[in-house]
Amino acid sequence: MKRARDAREFRVSPLPGAHFAPDYDRHVTAAEPLDDIDRLILDRLRQNARESASSIAKRVNLTASAVRRRIARLERTGVIDRYTVSIKHDELGASIEAFVELSFAGGVEVHAILKKVMQRPEVREAMTITGETDALVRIRVRDLAHLRQVVMGLRTSGPVLTCQTRVILGRWWHGSARPEEREQP
Repeated sequence: MKRARDAREFRVSPLPGAHFAPDYDRHVTAAEPLDDIDRLILDRLRQNARESASSIAKRVNLTASAVRRRIARLERTGVIDRYTVSIKHDELGASIEAFVELSFAGGVEVHAILKKVMQRPEVREAMTITGETDALVRIRVRDLAHLRQVVMGLRTSGPVLTCQTRVILGRWWHGSARPEEREQP
């Protein structure tokens, strides 16, 4: 089976029989639209960031070098921000995950408080959000006693008006490749 070449792989020269090499240094902006092949490549990398370019190439019907160029472009333009690892936290002993909603008194510098909150090892991420709640903090703890300790610490992290905790009972990931990779409730 013959592989389709990446449309950007060669440019046709005005001279018969001559071709230009790909323009690797061409400035590409993040606003450049993604095509279906880019989306397929991203889906494969979302499922397994360590999948080889040759394996992805077989699935998207391109050459491995064309896939590597597309991945490099997606990295260069910021579409691919970073590669990460999926950890089974239950195996590490930190099995409870929760969201803590925080509302602060008016005029408070929320970003400064969240910068302080992010220094806690239990905090996985913090977000400023719209609505009655000012911030949403995702935490992971060992047990309920540890959860209570962390929530009390968050309540004293600034002029907190309200604090609500929501324990995560189950999780489903968008784009998970295999059912066994999905956490079951």
